[in-house]
Amino acid sequence: MNHPGVTYDRPIAEYEQTQREIEKSASGKLALNLGCGPMIWENWVNVDAYAKHPGILKADFVSPGFAPGTVDIIYSSHSLEHVPIHRGLWAFENWAELLKPGGILHLAVPDMENICKCLISPDVSEDLKWNWYVFALYGYQIAPEIRPHVRNVRKDLVTDPGQFHYVTFTKRRLEDLCRQHRLEIAELYSYDGYDTPSLYMKAIKQP
Repeated sequence: MNHPGVTYDRPIAEYEQTQREIEKSASGKLALNLGCGPMIWENWVNVDAYAKHPGILKADFVSPGFAPGTVDIIYSSHSLEHVPIHRGLWAFENWAELLKPGGILHLAVPDMENICKCLISPDVSEDLKWNWYVFALYGYQIAPEIRPHVRNVRKDLVTDPGQFHYVTFTKRRLEDLCRQHRLEIAELYSYDGYDTPSLYMKAIKQP
């Protein structure tokens, strides 16, 4: 999708390649795929409190219960926005404590700054603003397979608490949080995350 007024640092294809490389990086390491949903990766500990699959550890992805300083890699893609603001902030503290020195945090989240640019842009149609970008900011709030325009006419829709967005981030916010928790950013860029303005960050735990 073309997002008027938004210029991305990297194309989606580059993020997808990065994602494939991350998936292959876990052999022989303690690697956590936190808030994995249906994305089950081999050689990873796939953690989710809600998704049902025999390969998933049912646990709180914000504080998954591993010992501090034992984890080599953490990956979390478009999950952190689904917890309340205070828990999203705790995640940085908890995940930084879990990582070994030199351990890596890979994080993908919606990009609040670029989403807001789309919501206020005069070049974006009202239809797109209220049937897409508002959900990128606040979440689907109902079953995601029910497409946006259907939501306007159906009266039988059931609220899905797992589909709300409670917290979101900007590049500056991620930089500040990393400084607070001894994480040094190696990469931080914006990309079009499957029609949702998104950010990807790679950060390394400092001694």
